[in-house]
Amino acid sequence: MSIKNHKFSVPVIIFCLVLCLATLQRLEAGVTGISAVNRFVTLFIIERSKNANIVEYDANIDPQGNIHSEQPIHACWKLLAEDGRIAELSLFEQKAYGFNCTYDRTTGEYQLVINSFKERKIKVYKEDNTVRAETIINGKPAYLERVYIKAEQSVLLPSVKYLELYGKDKALGTLLYEKINI
Repeated sequence: MSIKNHKFSVPVIIFCLVLCLATLQRLEAGVTGISAVNRFVTLFIIERSKNANIVEYDANIDPQGNIHSEQPIHACWKLLAEDGRIAELSLFEQKAYGFNCTYDRTTGEYQLVINSFKERKIKVYKEDNTVRAETIINGKPAYLERVYIKAEQSVLLPSVKYLELYGKDKALGTLLYEKINI
């Protein structure tokens, strides 16, 4: 069978070659993933007693490796109790898991405040080549890794019983834990 007998073969082959060359160029340039513009780096997660789904808080990193100034933080669901896909927070869910993020020009840090837990501020900044989410855990400055929420279903909305904060001591690198009764 020759290429002449298949009028769509030549365009398909050319398309495949162009696609392969573009992919190789991206790999040689060190670009991975779908977008060469920005990438997301996980800061911390929120786990819940309800199911295995988590809310993931990510730093939005620009092509120069800095935290994106216009949209520094992104929060989304990882639906681990289902098929593992990523989903955006609904408007209703943003009341609890949404956040406010401001930039402090004097320190060069972002101040992250989660809507349902405004008492505990989280500093987000770049240190060397690592993006950090820092808060206070058990009275000590710590890199926040995860939050666990224990809630019980009431008539209309879940009732939060307590939060558990997990992270690493900023100075020593040891694990830190704090339980906060609500």
